[in-house]
Parts: sequence; C-alpha cells; structure tokens
Amino acid sequence: MTHPERAAGDALPDDGEFDFDHRPESDQSFENALAKARAGDRLTVDDGVELLTTGTDRDGIDPVRKEQVLEAADRRRAEVVGEEVTFVANVNNNVTTACNTGCLFCNFKNTAHQFESDYEGDHTGFTKTPAESREVVADAVDRGVYEVTSVSGLHPALALDAEHREILESYDRPAQQVDYKPPDVYDDDPGTYAEQLRAMSADGAHVHSMTPEEAYHARRGTDWSYEAVYRRLADAG
Repeated sequence: MTHPERAAGDALPDDGEFDFDHRPESDQSFENALAKARAGDRLTVDDGVELLTTGTDRDGIDPVRKEQVLEAADRRRAEVVGEEVTFVANVNNNVTTACNTGCLFCNFKNTAHQFESDYEGDHTGFTKTPAESREVVADAVDRGVYEVTSVSGLHPALALDAEHREILESYDRPAQQVDYKPPDVYDDDPGTYAEQLRAMSADGAHVHSMTPEEAYHARRGTDWSYEAVYRRLADAG
C-alpha cells in the first residue's frame, strides 16, 4: 500500500486517503462466502477476498459486514478449538547478524565485511556454527522447550548444502556475481542452511525457520525453485 507522492516516513495526508497498488477482485458474492464461513465449509481464494474486503466495490471496509465476518470467525474458532488458551515453549536461535541487504526490517545490520578475519574494527554481531546452534537447542530442550524459531542475516558464506556450495564456488567472481565468499574468509563458519536446520531439529525440536528471503539466498546462482529448496530443508530437519 503506497502513496505515489509520499516517501517512507512522511506524514499521512490530512484526508487519510491511500492509493492501493492492487485491488482484489472476485466473482464470488459476499453473502455466499459468509454462509460458507458460518457453515465451516472450505473457503476458496475468492471467498477469502470477499470476506477480507467485505465485498464492497468502493474503497474501505463496510463496518456492518466487518462485524459479520468477525462474528463468523469467532464462532468457528469456538467450534473448532473451544475456549482453551495454550502457549508454545519456544527458543529463538538466530544464526548470524551478518547481512549485506541493507533493509530496515530486522536488526541484522552488520555488513558481512565486518565478520571477515582481516577486519580490524569492532562490531556487536555474531555468527554461530552448527555445533553452537545445537548447544543452544539442546539446553532449551532440557528446560522443556519444544519449538525453535530462527531468522538470520544473509551471510555470504551460507549455502543451501554442499551441492549448492560447489555451484557458488564455480563462478568466476562469486562475490560480485552471487554474493558468495568461502567460509575461510570469516572468523566463524556458519556452515550450510541444511547443517543449521539439522542441528536445530535435534532431540525432536520443531523448527520454524527460513523466510522466503533466506530461501532466495539459499538458491542464488541456480535455477532451483523455491519448492525444491524447501524440500531439501525439510529433509534436513
């Protein structure tokens, strides 16, 4: 959602209006989609569009229909899971803060150059080896944790697996062409994504990891699909 004449961080216009880059359309009617939701039937994408947009042809959300959608969702929630509230015992294990992306989304703002062995400055970042990640998870499991979440910076030495590393190293100028430098350039070796996930899934821990941005990094320099990458990661843990 963007306004073509306003930069990020600028104040909102007085009228509160926004321009939308994409306006979803559906052939389904709001009433039919709502009836399916109330009945607990499987919803299609068109159903979801109708419910999320409240089926209006104008900008904004219809407040009456919004309440109908919320009521249907709450009723369905009560039917499926009841009123019991649960929690997940979780540990967060990020592998590295080294990242050259330069975005403002997360806190991984240490440039990868700062982690190289010949760098003479200081930084507050870190890179964990697979063995170190394994220690973090093992300690957490001993304390009753059963889920691991992990999101990390896009370290140039990280490859999907051994095959991917061979492909990256085959480039004439891998640092410039595919943002890759070998692990021996750095103080700490992050291993591969497969090795890290295998380490974190030990002792039966359930792993939530690998954002699409990380998956893109794990397929750089290849024509592999995202599905192929995630299948390899699933096999690893």
